[in-house]
Formats: sequence, C-alpha cells, structure tokens
Amino acid sequence: MMPVMLFLSLLRREAARILVATIAQAVAVDTVPSRRRVSRQRHLRNGLAAILDVSSQVAWRPPLVTLFYATRAGVQSELRYGLDELRRAATPSRSDLRRHRLLLAAVPSAVAALALVVRTRRNAGDGEPVAPRPDPAPVSGGE
Repeated sequence: MMPVMLFLSLLRREAARILVATIAQAVAVDTVPSRRRVSRQRHLRNGLAAILDVSSQVAWRPPLVTLFYATRAGVQSELRYGLDELRRAATPSRSDLRRHRLLLAAVPSAVAALALVVRTRRNAGDGEPVAPRPDPAPVSGGE
C-alpha cells in the first residue's frame, strides 16, 4: 500500500508542475526574449510567465532537490529575465514621464491661481457694507 501512495504523490506533484508550466506558456506573450519596445502589459505578462515557469521547475520537490534546481544556470537566467520584465512593467515609459513632468509643473500653478482668485473675491466682498439685521420683536410673557 505504501509504494502506491508514494507513486500517487509523485504523480500529483508532477501533474502540478506540468499544470503551472502550461499556465506559464499560456500567459507568455513573447516566447523568446527580445529588446523591441513592447507595452507594459506585455512586459507584465512575460514577467509573470517567466516566474511561473521557474516555479514549475523548482516547486513541489524535496528541499535539497529544490536547491539543486534553483542553482541551475537556466533557471537563474529565466528568473532574472522574469524579474527584469516585471521591473520594466513597473517603470513608466518616457512619454509617461513627460506627462508626469507636465502635471508636476501645471497642477501646483493651477492650484495657486485658484487660491489667488478665491482670496481676491473674499477680500473684494469685505469692503461692501452689510445691512444690519432688524432685531426680532420681544416676545411678551403672557400678560
């Protein structure tokens, strides 16, 4: 009974590794790394796929075997590629940086102009006389 359970456990682990590798292949947009300009979404998908592929090779193994697979050059290069793609997905593009710089210059100026307009309108209203309110008639106490 014991060898059958170990065999089924090994089959489940291998099936899980194959499933994660298949998911990684389905998520990946570019199967071969390239240096051409791609969108942030493509960088994100490629990075996640590379990390899933690395985890499919390393996960669900005994600890020493996991360390052995983690030290292999192919696994380390795939992990570096995945982390680099995630970094590229998180870093804004040059056109995004230009828009951010424009906003950083325009927003404080617009807020300062709005505050100046509000202040001048408040100060302009202070010079006008305010009509006194009539006192309410005293209420008689029941006489």
